[in-house]
Amino acid sequence: MKRAARVSAEERQLLDVLAVCGRPAEPGVLRRVALLSALAVQDALHVLTEKQMVIAVAGERERYNLAHDRMREALYSSLAEDARAKWHLQLARTFAQALIAVISLDGADLLTVDWPQSLSVAGLAAVISVLTSVAASGAGGDG
Repeated sequence: MKRAARVSAEERQLLDVLAVCGRPAEPGVLRRVALLSALAVQDALHVLTEKQMVIAVAGERERYNLAHDRMREALYSSLAEDARAKWHLQLARTFAQALIAVISLDGADLLTVDWPQSLSVAGLAAVISVLTSVAASGAGGDG
């Protein structure tokens, strides 16, 4: 966590969002969730990559993730409950907006939307968000 203390406010926001997200995220998602400009996200990702705190994930789309699971755990557990809730809500809103956009762009109507696939994607995002919260909170305890 010492390394996370030596970053700018924008860089810390991205670290927190990635910790809450629990999976690789595209710069556009990070921008919308953290409410930062595209340039601020680009600059912060560049610095965080150089500091080896964030890695670029190979694939067809540009995505980034925290470099280590332990870093994710430490960042997530350092967040206050209200901050966690805020980031989870922002992620859910961003996901919902993206889903709406995809459905709208496809020109689909209620009966032609690929609901199983759409709901599967939305459900997976929700489950990941909930499991991340439960795992970090220590729910379930020793008993």
